This record gives sequence, structure tokens and C-alpha cells, in this order.
Amino acid sequence: MEKSLDNFEQPIEKKDESPLCLCGCGKHVGEGRSHKKYFSDGHKNLHHNRLKKKNLDEIRLIDTELKKNQKILKELLDEKEFQIVTKGALQARGYNFKYHTHIFTSATGNDFCVCYNYAYRKLDNGKYKIIGESEKGSLA
Repeated sequence: MEKSLDNFEQPIEKKDESPLCLCGCGKHVGEGRSHKKYFSDGHKNLHHNRLKKKNLDEIRLIDTELKKNQKILKELLDEKEFQIVTKGALQARGYNFKYHTHIFTSATGNDFCVCYNYAYRKLDNGKYKIIGESEKGSLA
């Protein structure tokens, strides 16, 4: 007597139910540890390098602005002890008032915005006093 093939169940294909790789490649992480997140070490490195790149690009842009501001202050000071300039003179050269490295308070209580080793403060008449490291001592 012949057996009918209709009575036999077809083998069920086991689908890969492992989670997708976090790098965004679309691959499943495969077998291994239950908390595995990446298809391979290369995919893990790719994912983390992408995350770092976004942050590094932002830092690079800020650093570029700080260096440009420092260069403008240095040019305007022109090896003098201090220099009084208008806001327009700073802006005409592309100075960005949004960026400075820190605030320095002088012995007389005046606050200076510092850009590396040069600093400025707004005077009462709307102009700006620029000083270098020798005028105010250490910038620390």
C-alpha cells in the first residue's frame, strides 16, 4: 500500500529571528550571544565611526570659528598692548561673537571674553577693548 504524500507535513523553514544589525546594513546578527548587536566587528566599528563623525564635524566647525576669531583679534591688536575698536571693525573681518574659549575676570573686576590668548571686553561707549596675553597675564 502506497503512502500518500499529502499526509506528510512539509518541513518548516526556520526563519532567522535574530535582531537586525545596529549599523543599518539590514543583516541579521546571526547566532551567538543572546545580546549580540552587530553582524561583525567591522559593522560595530562602522556604526560607532558614523556616530563619532557627526560629533567631530560639529567640533571641527566650532574650532574653525574660534581660530578665525583669534586671528582677527591678533591682527587688530597688531603687537600693541591694547587696542580700542568698534563692533563694526570686528564684524567686517568676520568676527563671530557667539564663540569664545572662556571668560577672564581682570584684577579690576572687568570680564573679558577670551579666544585662546587674546581677549576683548565691551566698553561703556559701545566700543571694544582688545588685549593680548601680556596685558592681562595668564589666560588660565
